[in-house]
Amino acid sequence: MATYTVEEGGAYSTLNAALSAATSGTDIINITGTWTSADTTVCTTGAAVTINCVGGSENPGYTPASPTHYRLQNTSGISITTSYDLTINNIDIGNQSTGDSDECIRIRTGEEGNKAIG
Repeated sequence: MATYTVEEGGAYSTLNAALSAATSGTDIINITGTWTSADTTVCTTGAAVTINCVGGSENPGYTPASPTHYRLQNTSGISITTSYDLTINNIDIGNQSTGDSDECIRIRTGEEGNKAIG
């Protein structure tokens, strides 16, 4: 089991960077600190992981004037794509696009094809 810390200006400054490094179903990604801008990366998981926002990164309720918590806010594409189990705690995930294939989360499920949420 490995733990990856995502923080603005840190070694892993985007969620996708930490997801790319994760290799095990027991890996944990902790997003910490306060954020002055949204993370606009498109993410793909290569393993089953647990993602947590902790401390100041937890979403206390969206306040446009003072967005200090972590936000994954893409302008196009799929925000998170996974073929694995994924646990997400206290994260603000959004997608600002209106295209038919612009979902917040897409789960690939083998024989059943793709399933999209949001």
